[in-house]
Amino acid sequence: MSKLCIAYVTKTNTSKEIAEEIGKVARGKSWDVKVLPVSAIGDLKEFDAILIGAPINGMQWLPEAVAFVEKNQTALKEISTSYYLVSYLMNSGAKMWKKTINKSLNKVTALVQPAKIGKFDGRVEDEFPGFVRLLFGVKKGTPLDLRDWDAIREWAKEFMEELEAGSK
Repeated sequence: MSKLCIAYVTKTNTSKEIAEEIGKVARGKSWDVKVLPVSAIGDLKEFDAILIGAPINGMQWLPEAVAFVEKNQTALKEISTSYYLVSYLMNSGAKMWKKTINKSLNKVTALVQPAKIGKFDGRVEDEFPGFVRLLFGVKKGTPLDLRDWDAIREWAKEFMEELEAGSK
């Protein structure tokens, strides 16, 4: 049985919840899956593949996720490595911010080329104040939770199919 690690960094549990949902899809494909915070990962040699996810904060992938890739880049190059990011502004913000978010993985992709990248809408705890909505281009009344679970599961299904095709 192939082993997959879904590693995450989270501030509000959003990235963790997405990791767990992707893990359910992977287990449905008969993979041995561990869903862990990056801080709890030991030896990467026990895994055939890893998916590393984190939210965007300050228009950057969380530094803990970047540090994990930097620290483990040699081992990550030996297994199938993929990334995902989570941002409330992914599809709800102004074009300028979306471009910045799309560039947020450039540093880690230069270190370890990913097999696949997932980009998911996130959630916020409270509605943005007016000036922040204006700054980021978020319309008043935008739902606080923009995660599309069907789209996440569909991405996970494609991810697993590509992993399985690559492991044959």
